[in-house]
Amino acid sequence: MARVGAVVLAAGSSSRLGRPKQLLSFRGETLVRRAVRAAVEAGCAPVVLVAGELAAKLRDEVRDTTARVVDNPYWERGLGTSIRCGMEELAHSNDAVVLLVCDQPMVSAAVVTALVEAHQKTGKPIVASCYAETLGVPALFHSSCFEALLSLPDNSGAKALIAARADDVCAVPLPHGAIDIDTPDDYNALMADVTIEIIENGPYIVTGGAELKDGDGNSYPAKQRIALCRCGASTTKPFCDGAHSKIGFQAAERAVPGSAEG
Repeated sequence: MARVGAVVLAAGSSSRLGRPKQLLSFRGETLVRRAVRAAVEAGCAPVVLVAGELAAKLRDEVRDTTARVVDNPYWERGLGTSIRCGMEELAHSNDAVVLLVCDQPMVSAAVVTALVEAHQKTGKPIVASCYAETLGVPALFHSSCFEALLSLPDNSGAKALIAARADDVCAVPLPHGAIDIDTPDDYNALMADVTIEIIENGPYIVTGGAELKDGDGNSYPAKQRIALCRCGASTTKPFCDGAHSKIGFQAAERAVPGSAEG
């Protein structure tokens, strides 16, 4: 079994966003934690988180995970320094590495697993995500690429290597891969993508980027789909446990086009 590690690149300054994108919340957890969790749950080991000026905060954020946080003192010189910093931690102990960034909120463990499986099936030394008519990260690199990754210019990312070795690349489609967070508008659009559906005689179904908090401001575990009690009889409030069926709850609201209550 190939030993696949992961490097999560999280040393950027988020200058266009105006606040640390690594610590933005999406579906109940920070973006950096989502990226780390995707790698860990996909079986990558070790998972190395490369940090810059936010090293202390990021270390606290992932303290209860298996991720290893390393400081990149040269992060301001460019992405290549962070890739090099992460690769130095695992280049001698792994057969392949997956590079991830923390501003692609739709990347999950399933995405990382798909990269690994494609590598095992095709034998290609590079497996890159395909989205928006381009190839990029998250991407897997076999150990035969490690020297090239370690030799990237300070201001160059892995995309340059993917482009330079096009014949060695297997492309894996990544739905919503083009969604990344660089500006306030990007984040606002991400958080606005929420749908609430009223189930006839049943719960509210919430899908999308909603973050559910209790009365003290604590976030519930993140889920893509949440069923919220509407009948008042659930024993697991605020979530639905199916009690509406047992008590014969009835409520069949219908939207009236052109009307709204404020």
